[in-house]
Amino acid sequence: MKFNAMFQPIEIGPMTVKNRFVVPPMGNNFANTDGTMSEQSAAYYRERAKGGFGLITIEATVVHKGAKGGPRKPCLYDDSTIESFRKVIDGCHAEGAKVSIQLQNAGPEGNAKNAGAPITAATSIPSVCGRDIPKQLTTEEVYELIKGYGEAARRAMEAGADAVEIHMAHGYLVSTFLSPRTNKRVDEFGGCFENRMRFSRLIIEEG
Repeated sequence: MKFNAMFQPIEIGPMTVKNRFVVPPMGNNFANTDGTMSEQSAAYYRERAKGGFGLITIEATVVHKGAKGGPRKPCLYDDSTIESFRKVIDGCHAEGAKVSIQLQNAGPEGNAKNAGAPITAATSIPSVCGRDIPKQLTTEEVYELIKGYGEAARRAMEAGADAVEIHMAHGYLVSTFLSPRTNKRVDEFGGCFENRMRFSRLIIEEG
């Protein structure tokens, strides 16, 4: 079986990636506890760029304060972490790789102890049986979270990222709005499919 296209460039929007090899956003717990990217983070991603990957996707990066799913998660909810991301991205660019950053709010899959805040979701329904029951977000809070995604995307671009990816799966915050099992809201973010899609659509538009 031949995979000739794997070594050919590909256009993704305005971005040209030199081949079809992609590093997915795999959590590695190399970030510092303050949310900055560490020297180990920089080395980890740079080595993958050296290996020839065309697109490097930085692991799930926290977009809201109080939404960390673990103590060593990279964060982009504050300008103070931008420079550390820039060092990682510059290292990858130097090897010819493009860089995207996956933006995430852990939602009910998060950890209140690590985050220092209650876990939240579209509705007060746990992600799986036995997990903590999340706090239901108010409509006003939902709109504030949307702005947070936009601000995180701005910081990613300021750090030199070529693209961002919104994490909308695996029981994390956005997916709780999409699923009729976990979304029982009665405002403009609940009910019909169009309403359940509103949160993710507004996030994309904000970015």
